[in-house]
Amino acid sequence: MANKIIVQELLKELVTDLSLGNYESIIKTGRNGRLTEKEIVDAIIEYPGKISLPDNQSFLNYHQYDYNDNPDECAIEFDLWFDNKKSDLTLRGEVVRDDKGRYQIKIQDILVM
Repeated sequence: MANKIIVQELLKELVTDLSLGNYESIIKTGRNGRLTEKEIVDAIIEYPGKISLPDNQSFLNYHQYDYNDNPDECAIEFDLWFDNKKSDLTLRGEVVRDDKGRYQIKIQDILVM
């Protein structure tokens, strides 16, 4: 499985793109997972406030669920931040490894939890 440092860096990159509205980059790199660009945008803009980038320490606070049948993949959950505060809008993703050995987070859902 990707170590925590790799997951944190991937998560930071994805959340940074979300907070900057770089949806096209997310789609182009396949990090949108099963969601369309419209579904991602709608989830972000329908939540009250403005999405913001948390401090670096906050990227340590994600939940990881390992898959027993595939040590190269896991599921993660991370609470997004709005107006510089942790919200209850949660990014659910899957950390996957491609055929070249590179890890990536693919969004599975963005929902209130």
